[in-house]
Amino acid sequence: MQVTATSLRRLVARIMVLGLFALFFSACHLDMYDQPKNKALTASDFFANGSSARPLIDGTVSRGGLKIDARTTGREGGDPTAAYVTTNPISIDANVLARGEARYKIYCASCHGEKGNGKGPAAGPISKGGLGLKMPALFYVDQLKGKVVANESFTLDQAPDGYFFNAITHGVANLKYDPTKPETADNPKYTMFPAGYRIQIVDDRWAIIAYIREMQKNPPAQK
Repeated sequence: MQVTATSLRRLVARIMVLGLFALFFSACHLDMYDQPKNKALTASDFFANGSSARPLIDGTVSRGGLKIDARTTGREGGDPTAAYVTTNPISIDANVLARGEARYKIYCASCHGEKGNGKGPAAGPISKGGLGLKMPALFYVDQLKGKVVANESFTLDQAPDGYFFNAITHGVANLKYDPTKPETADNPKYTMFPAGYRIQIVDDRWAIIAYIREMQKNPPAQK
Protein backbone atom coordinates (compact mmCIF):
# COMPACT_ATOMS: atom_id res chain seq x y z
CA MET A 1 0.00 0.00 0.00
CA GLN A 2 1.33 3.31 -0.99
CA VAL A 3 1.53 5.82 1.83
CA THR A 4 0.84 9.34 0.73
CA ALA A 5 1.71 12.48 2.60
CA THR A 6 -1.98 13.09 3.27
CA SER A 7 -2.63 9.65 4.72
CA LEU A 8 0.52 9.93 6.82
CA ARG A 9 -0.68 13.21 8.29
CA ARG A 10 -4.05 11.63 9.09
CA LEU A 11 -2.34 8.70 10.80
CA VAL A 12 -0.17 11.01 12.90
CA ALA A 13 -3.22 13.08 13.82
CA ARG A 14 -5.13 9.99 14.95
CA ILE A 15 -2.20 8.80 17.04
CA MET A 16 -1.98 12.23 18.69
CA VAL A 17 -5.71 12.27 19.44
CA LEU A 18 -5.55 8.76 20.91
CA GLY A 19 -2.55 9.81 22.97
CA LEU A 20 -4.39 12.82 24.32
CA PHE A 21 -7.38 10.66 25.28
CA ALA A 22 -5.07 8.20 27.03
CA LEU A 23 -3.37 11.04 28.90
CA PHE A 24 -6.72 12.56 29.90
CA PHE A 25 -8.17 9.34 31.29
CA SER A 26 -4.97 8.38 33.06
CA ALA A 27 -5.03 11.72 34.87
CA CYS A 28 -8.67 11.43 35.84
CA HIS A 29 -9.03 10.04 39.35
CA LEU A 30 -12.09 9.51 41.53
CA ASP A 31 -10.37 10.80 44.65
CA MET A 32 -12.76 13.73 45.02
CA TYR A 33 -15.80 11.53 44.49
CA ASP A 34 -14.59 8.75 46.78
CA GLN A 35 -13.20 11.01 49.52
CA PRO A 36 -14.32 10.29 53.10
CA LYS A 37 -17.59 12.14 53.59
CA ASN A 38 -21.18 11.61 54.63
CA LYS A 39 -24.06 12.17 52.29
CA ALA A 40 -27.36 13.49 53.59
CA LEU A 41 -29.16 11.19 56.06
CA THR A 42 -26.43 8.55 56.00
CA ALA A 43 -25.18 6.92 59.21
CA SER A 44 -21.92 7.88 60.86
CA ASP A 45 -19.79 6.34 63.58
CA PHE A 46 -18.14 9.71 64.25
CA PHE A 47 -20.98 11.00 66.46
CA ALA A 48 -22.38 9.17 69.46
CA ASN A 49 -25.94 9.11 68.14
CA GLY A 50 -24.86 7.46 64.87
CA SER A 51 -26.17 10.28 62.69
CA SER A 52 -24.06 12.31 60.28
CA ALA A 53 -26.46 15.27 60.30
CA ARG A 54 -26.12 17.74 63.15
CA PRO A 55 -29.12 19.55 64.65
CA LEU A 56 -29.41 23.23 63.73
CA ILE A 57 -28.05 25.75 66.20
CA ASP A 58 -30.75 27.70 68.06
CA GLY A 59 -31.70 30.81 66.13
CA THR A 60 -30.57 29.47 62.75
CA VAL A 61 -32.55 30.95 59.88
CA SER A 62 -32.46 29.39 56.44
CA ARG A 63 -31.60 31.58 53.48
CA GLY A 64 -34.81 33.32 52.49
CA GLY A 65 -36.56 31.91 55.57
CA LEU A 66 -36.62 35.06 57.70
CA LYS A 67 -40.16 36.05 58.57
CA ILE A 68 -40.76 39.59 57.36
CA ASP A 69 -42.93 41.36 59.90
CA ALA A 70 -42.85 44.20 62.42
CA ARG A 71 -40.52 42.26 64.70
CA THR A 72 -37.84 41.66 62.05
CA THR A 73 -38.04 45.07 60.38
CA GLY A 74 -39.25 47.57 62.96
CA ARG A 75 -41.91 48.68 60.47
CA GLU A 76 -45.67 48.21 60.57
CA GLY A 77 -46.55 44.93 58.87
CA GLY A 78 -42.94 44.45 57.79
CA ASP A 79 -43.39 46.92 54.94
CA PRO A 80 -40.06 48.78 54.47
CA THR A 81 -41.96 51.92 53.47
CA ALA A 82 -44.45 51.81 56.36
CA ALA A 83 -44.26 53.76 59.60
CA TYR A 84 -41.98 52.65 62.40
CA VAL A 85 -43.61 50.55 65.10
CA THR A 86 -44.17 52.68 68.17
CA THR A 87 -43.83 49.97 70.79
CA ASN A 88 -41.51 47.06 71.36
CA PRO A 89 -43.02 43.90 69.77
CA ILE A 90 -41.47 41.46 72.27
CA SER A 91 -42.67 40.88 75.82
CA ILE A 92 -40.56 42.83 78.31
CA ASP A 93 -39.68 41.35 81.70
CA ALA A 94 -36.73 41.37 84.07
CA ASN A 95 -34.89 38.70 82.07
CA VAL A 96 -35.27 40.63 78.83
CA LEU A 97 -34.00 43.82 80.47
CA ALA A 98 -31.04 41.94 81.91
CA ARG A 99 -30.32 40.50 78.47
CA GLY A 100 -30.63 43.96 76.93
CA GLU A 101 -28.23 45.44 79.46
CA ALA A 102 -25.69 42.69 78.80
CA ARG A 103 -25.96 43.05 75.01
CA TYR A 104 -25.82 46.85 75.29
CA LYS A 105 -22.58 46.69 77.24
CA ILE A 106 -21.10 44.31 74.67
CA TYR A 107 -22.15 46.03 71.45
CA CYS A 108 -23.03 49.64 72.29
CA ALA A 109 -21.23 50.89 75.37
CA SER A 110 -17.85 51.25 73.69
CA CYS A 111 -19.20 54.33 71.90
CA HIS A 112 -22.38 55.33 73.72
CA GLY A 113 -21.01 54.68 77.21
CA GLU A 114 -22.27 52.23 79.83
CA LYS A 115 -24.48 54.99 81.24
CA GLY A 116 -25.76 56.09 77.84
CA ASN A 117 -23.97 59.39 78.15
CA GLY A 118 -21.87 59.10 74.98
CA LYS A 119 -18.65 58.77 76.95
CA GLY A 120 -17.66 55.31 75.78
CA PRO A 121 -13.96 54.39 75.69
CA ALA A 122 -13.92 54.37 71.87
CA ALA A 123 -15.34 57.85 71.42
CA GLY A 124 -16.05 59.98 74.48
CA PRO A 125 -12.62 60.42 76.05
CA ILE A 126 -10.89 60.78 72.69
CA SER A 127 -13.59 62.58 70.74
CA LYS A 128 -11.87 64.06 67.69
CA GLY A 129 -8.72 62.38 68.99
CA GLY A 130 -6.61 59.57 67.61
CA LEU A 131 -9.53 57.73 66.03
CA GLY A 132 -11.12 60.91 64.77
CA LEU A 133 -14.47 59.91 66.28
CA LYS A 134 -17.20 62.30 67.29
CA MET A 135 -19.13 61.82 70.50
CA PRO A 136 -22.17 59.67 69.64
CA ALA A 137 -25.74 60.68 70.24
CA LEU A 138 -26.87 60.39 73.83
CA PHE A 139 -30.06 58.69 74.94
CA TYR A 140 -31.75 60.95 77.44
CA VAL A 141 -29.99 64.28 77.91
CA ASP A 142 -31.78 67.56 77.29
CA GLN A 143 -29.80 68.18 74.08
CA LEU A 144 -31.93 65.56 72.35
CA LYS A 145 -35.14 67.46 72.92
CA GLY A 146 -36.31 69.32 69.86
CA LYS A 147 -33.63 67.77 67.64
CA VAL A 148 -35.56 66.65 64.56
CA VAL A 149 -34.34 63.39 63.01
CA ALA A 150 -33.24 63.87 59.40
CA ASN A 151 -35.96 62.93 56.90
CA GLU A 152 -38.36 62.09 59.74
CA SER A 153 -41.27 63.87 61.39
CA PHE A 154 -40.20 63.32 65.00
CA THR A 155 -37.50 64.52 67.34
CA LEU A 156 -34.82 62.16 68.60
CA ASP A 157 -36.14 62.11 72.16
CA GLN A 158 -39.58 61.09 70.81
CA ALA A 159 -38.31 58.54 68.30
CA PRO A 160 -40.43 55.34 68.20
CA ASP A 161 -38.93 51.99 69.07
CA GLY A 162 -38.93 50.97 65.40
CA TYR A 163 -36.60 53.85 64.58
CA PHE A 164 -34.02 52.59 67.06
CA PHE A 165 -34.37 49.07 65.64
CA ASN A 166 -33.79 50.39 62.14
CA ALA A 167 -30.77 52.40 63.29
CA ILE A 168 -29.25 49.37 65.00
CA THR A 169 -29.91 47.13 62.00
CA HIS A 170 -29.00 49.42 59.11
CA GLY A 171 -27.11 52.25 60.73
CA VAL A 172 -27.82 55.96 60.29
CA ALA A 173 -26.66 57.23 56.92
CA ASN A 174 -24.81 60.53 56.77
CA LEU A 175 -26.90 62.66 54.40
CA LYS A 176 -23.86 64.87 53.77
CA TYR A 177 -21.59 61.99 52.79
CA ASP A 178 -19.72 62.68 49.57
CA PRO A 179 -18.95 59.38 47.75
CA THR A 180 -16.48 61.16 45.47
CA LYS A 181 -14.21 61.82 48.46
CA PRO A 182 -12.42 59.39 50.79
CA GLU A 183 -14.40 58.18 53.78
CA THR A 184 -12.89 60.02 56.76
CA ALA A 185 -13.96 61.33 60.16
CA ASP A 186 -15.09 64.52 58.42
CA ASN A 187 -16.81 62.61 55.60
CA PRO A 188 -18.27 59.49 57.22
CA LYS A 189 -20.68 57.22 55.35
CA TYR A 190 -22.68 56.70 58.54
CA THR A 191 -23.28 58.82 61.58
CA MET A 192 -24.02 55.53 63.35
CA PHE A 193 -22.58 52.34 61.93
CA PRO A 194 -24.85 49.33 61.28
CA ALA A 195 -24.70 46.83 64.13
CA GLY A 196 -27.18 44.31 62.70
CA TYR A 197 -24.41 42.12 61.29
CA ARG A 198 -22.95 41.84 64.81
CA ILE A 199 -26.20 41.63 66.76
CA GLN A 200 -27.63 38.82 64.64
CA ILE A 201 -30.36 37.71 67.06
CA VAL A 202 -33.32 39.96 66.28
CA ASP A 203 -34.77 39.82 69.80
CA ASP A 204 -31.42 40.98 71.21
CA ARG A 205 -31.85 44.24 69.31
CA TRP A 206 -35.30 44.69 70.85
CA ALA A 207 -33.91 43.79 74.27
CA ILE A 208 -31.28 46.52 73.87
CA ILE A 209 -34.02 49.00 72.94
CA ALA A 210 -36.01 47.98 76.02
CA TYR A 211 -32.93 48.63 78.15
CA ILE A 212 -32.36 52.01 76.46
CA ARG A 213 -35.94 52.97 77.31
CA GLU A 214 -35.31 52.06 80.94
CA MET A 215 -32.24 54.30 80.94
CA GLN A 216 -34.32 57.12 79.51
CA LYS A 217 -36.93 56.69 82.24
CA ASN A 218 -34.42 56.12 85.02
CA PRO A 219 -31.08 57.67 84.00
CA PRO A 220 -28.11 56.02 85.72
CA ALA A 221 -26.22 58.17 88.17
CA GLN A 222 -23.46 60.02 86.33
CA LYS A 223 -19.97 60.28 87.74
